[in-house]
Amino acid sequence: MAVDITGSRALSGLPVAMSITGTAFGATLLSRVMARYGRRPGLVIGYATAVAGAALAVLATVQSSFVLLLAALLVIGSGNSATQLARYAAADAHPARHRTTVIGWVVWAATIGAVAGPTLGTYVAGRLAASGLPSFSGAFLVTAAAFALGALAFAVLLRPDPGSLRSPADDIEHDATNPADESGAAWSPIRVALVGLVVSQCVMVLIMVMSPVHLRQHGGAVSAIGMMMSSHTLGMFAFTPVTGHLAQRFGNVRVLTAGLMLLTAAGIGGALAPEGSAPALAAALFLLGLGWSCGFVAASGLLARGAVLAERARRQGSADTIVFGAAALASLSSGVLLSLVGYAGLCLIGSALAGTAAVVVHVRSAAPSLTEPPGTRRLGHSTPDRR
Repeated sequence: MAVDITGSRALSGLPVAMSITGTAFGATLLSRVMARYGRRPGLVIGYATAVAGAALAVLATVQSSFVLLLAALLVIGSGNSATQLARYAAADAHPARHRTTVIGWVVWAATIGAVAGPTLGTYVAGRLAASGLPSFSGAFLVTAAAFALGALAFAVLLRPDPGSLRSPADDIEHDATNPADESGAAWSPIRVALVGLVVSQCVMVLIMVMSPVHLRQHGGAVSAIGMMMSSHTLGMFAFTPVTGHLAQRFGNVRVLTAGLMLLTAAGIGGALAPEGSAPALAAALFLLGLGWSCGFVAASGLLARGAVLAERARRQGSADTIVFGAAALASLSSGVLLSLVGYAGLCLIGSALAGTAAVVVHVRSAAPSLTEPPGTRRLGHSTPDRR
């Protein structure tokens, strides 16, 4: 749509960047609402905001206004931050020892939208084209309807508010925000989670955004690009329930480190892939998606533990703001890096970033309260017999 309106491919990355920026901005605002009034009001407001943004986008298609399109995607992105924070709302309704598993299932649900969304958008676009309206309006009408249905579901069905289902004592019992590490070198779970989320999201965006461009430049057909991106989507979402279970079973930090190592391998695989080889790039992007899945779910699990709802909601929103702000910069810089160092160089930069983060997370999360699964007792630190 951006290319059709402006006639310039150089501006085609701006709408996505505006959407990601909106998500970063909205995460802070909605988390403040959730901290004060509960999860349900924040989710409803976020989804209602996205409905308004989608309506504005429909107007942008009718008027062929690029400025209006950018504003619309900024608003949609702000509302879409509620979708990201919903994983924490679901986790609130469960004991701390089950929250990472729950987050894995919620992230997996995005697979349904990833498949159904484009299909519905294409169908509606065809009907609109037949009626004389811009076909691009179809995707935004589906977006408006989906967010409106979500807002209604949250308002009517999400009762009681998830934040009210657990007592503060339950959360504090599993809190590891201040791990007891005699050396003083270990990071808190919040810092470890933030590093994991930022690096996982940025490396994934950096390589993923330019992979279709690279394959297209070397003669890749549209069908081959679609196959490659389907492989990436499969890696991102299909295994998140397994990822959540493994993180709950063996510890969030171990799975986070494994995810960063998979991202490292994906970058190397992309750099070594023969130019124009869709199967080789599909394999690399599958690893890229799987690494993101491990890093995103495990790091989110760390943020879902400890403290009372208000404090937890604020730090989760702040983390998402940083994460998606960094992802917006990665999206904007990916094209520049592609032109400067080529696709192989871009992949190696992402690989080096993920590898460095894996080492840092492993070294800085040495405290047992971070590396052990929740609820695990340390040898020599058993609870005294109070009988």
